[in-house]
Amino acid sequence: MDHLENKRLTTEQVIERHGLWLRGRTGGLRADFRGGELAEVYLKGVNLRKADLSEANLQRAVLADSVLSGADLSGANLRKADLNGADMTGANFKGANFERITNPPPMLWKK
Repeated sequence: MDHLENKRLTTEQVIERHGLWLRGRTGGLRADFRGGELAEVYLKGVNLRKADLSEANLQRAVLADSVLSGADLSGANLRKADLNGADMTGANFKGANFERITNPPPMLWKK
């Protein structure tokens, strides 16, 4: 994974390369948005399984129906984000801000 390579790409390009990475294809690169500014980004239905979104600002982001399973969202700002129907199985949310999220999946509140 090359964090600097991801920084040179658009969000759409990172997502495209992440899909290749998930399928083990040439040119694939794990999505690395750590510390990224993704406020109000529209990522509905996007597959971000195992992506690094740690410390990212996802305030008011639309992540409805997205796949975030196994993703690292530690320290992420998800304030007012839309997570309706998102698959977050096994995701790391340590220290994440969920203040006033929209449509929280029930699994967030399971102990």
